[in-house]
Amino acid sequence: MVKKNMIMKAMTLIAAAGAAAVITACGSNSTAATGAQKETETEITQAETGSAQTGELQTEAETENADAMAETDPEQDLIGMPNPWKTLDSAEKIKDEAGFDFTAPETIDDSLKRDIEVLKSDDLTIVQFIYDYSDESRVVLRKGTGDGDISGDYNDYAEKKTVETSNTTVNLQGNDGKVYLATWTDGDHSYSAYASAGCPEEEMLELIAQIS
Repeated sequence: MVKKNMIMKAMTLIAAAGAAAVITACGSNSTAATGAQKETETEITQAETGSAQTGELQTEAETENADAMAETDPEQDLIGMPNPWKTLDSAEKIKDEAGFDFTAPETIDDSLKRDIEVLKSDDLTIVQFIYDYSDESRVVLRKGTGDGDISGDYNDYAEKKTVETSNTTVNLQGNDGKVYLATWTDGDHSYSAYASAGCPEEEMLELIAQIS
């Protein structure tokens, strides 16, 4: 009987040791999972920071939209803000979506494609044409309601000048002899033309003449 009791105690100790080993192993996995989650969150945060440094155009309406989303959904700071722009599959749909027409070239130089997007908020509507190129540069043309700056380009360019055209007054901004941004109004709507790689002044003015 004594021997049997000793055997039972030994088996109990072995079982307890095994359970302790399992608990320790689960704890290790939990720590690793927590570390992996922190690494993922860090990567997402870094990705968001990187995208913020790409110089993508942003309007005040986009900023306000993003702020509103962040207030209603605390997860937005991890998964990124939703895109406030709606893609249109043809220029014929612009007036129905935006309430005004916007005419722009089908292609600009050797652009690979043209995307059409519309952004609508309570006090602002913007339509943009985006032309992408093989070198990852792009041209963005915008037309919006009101008379404010809708370009979304807040760079402080060294060179600024005003040019009178046959239809309007155009504000040109750029660096090193290249124009990166042009803004103008027609009395009812605001316009902007942004070239990420810059272009000569005469080319920008020729492009503006094709926009209405």
